[in-house]
Amino acid sequence: MNWKQIIALAASIGTIASPIDLIPDAIPILGLSDDAVAVVVAGYTLYKAVKAFRAARMAKAAGGAAKGAADGAGGAAKPAGTTSPPAGGAKIIVDPGEKSGGRRK
Repeated sequence: MNWKQIIALAASIGTIASPIDLIPDAIPILGLSDDAVAVVVAGYTLYKAVKAFRAARMAKAAGGAAKGAADGAGGAAKPAGTTSPPAGGAKIIVDPGEKSGGRRK
């Protein structure tokens, strides 16, 4: 989140939580409109922040996958049927008879 989003979110939450309103709630329709606008601003700010965070995370993951593909393309040839472990560190079992962590007999 950049500083503009943080300020907008803090101001929106402050407006919602404050007992003092810009427009008094005693006025039938306009009284709740300032709170409604604050809720919309807070929701939209959070939506944009989460969307930017997800896009950055996907770009980072795509960059790591592209780097891994580039590293694998220039390396030595691998035997048939073998794969690199995924980023999470889990082992991919290519042959159903192969047991994770053990030797083949």
